[in-house]
Amino acid sequence: MKTTEVSPVFLWIALLCLLAWPSNATNSYDRSRPLKFGADGSLRLPFDANAQSIRKRQQVLPKTVYRGSSQSPEQIRAAGGFLPRTENEPISNATFSLQKHHVGGHGTAYSSTTRSFAVAFLYAIKSTRAGWVYKIHATPNMIDLDKSGFKLTWGLEEEFSAMGGILYNQIECWMEVKGRSFRTKEAIEFSKKYGTIELYKQDHPDLKCINNSDYNRNYDELSPSPGKPQLAGDETNKEKFNETSLEGYAIKFMEKNGGPVGWDGKFPLSQSKTGNTSL
Repeated sequence: MKTTEVSPVFLWIALLCLLAWPSNATNSYDRSRPLKFGADGSLRLPFDANAQSIRKRQQVLPKTVYRGSSQSPEQIRAAGGFLPRTENEPISNATFSLQKHHVGGHGTAYSSTTRSFAVAFLYAIKSTRAGWVYKIHATPNMIDLDKSGFKLTWGLEEEFSAMGGILYNQIECWMEVKGRSFRTKEAIEFSKKYGTIELYKQDHPDLKCINNSDYNRNYDELSPSPGKPQLAGDETNKEKFNETSLEGYAIKFMEKNGGPVGWDGKFPLSQSKTGNTSL
């Protein structure tokens, strides 16, 4: 059988192409295609190196976070807030894994928020092209997920994960929004432009954020918590933080930070609680 010799020049070109291939190739795809959400609800935006660099320089924890939802304020009020799970769901060690929560695992101990108004907007319109963006005051039970020491699957979500959930009286105001189909590139540009609700209102002065009359101003001086790698739940961090289980670290965290939201030792937060913000 005749064999074909491969040119050394061809081999060098192939090697250079492999070296130049982006390390996050699993997250790269055609940015001109319509924006889609995963079956797990994840906002599947690819990583943006410039945006990630800016994010890393943001050292100040935000006083305000956002959440987008198709649920109306009346529905959220009736539920007592944004609670991640029912009281009857079984709890396991994985319930407290930030990594599991990040990739869309169901039944975790966390409710998602973001420091970005634009990200919340995209979540609000993902299913019905209309919904609400809730402006929420941050509290210490919220953890900077992006800085919790594990490899992120999706970019630009800028999440603060609220352990136990978010109480209705933490919501400062809400804005009803209507959207359209976004292509991935448009969504990325939108997320860069509108980091806060104030920036969005400058270009859309007709839209109002309706104040929540039940908002508790005792939250005003509170802030979220920085990243917590002991709650990451990936193999590397589980080996590093092995003094107790993820549930054990979660309990320690809430014993220190759960007082302002009325944590009573159980997950999720009690719907009847309004938070002990005198602490």
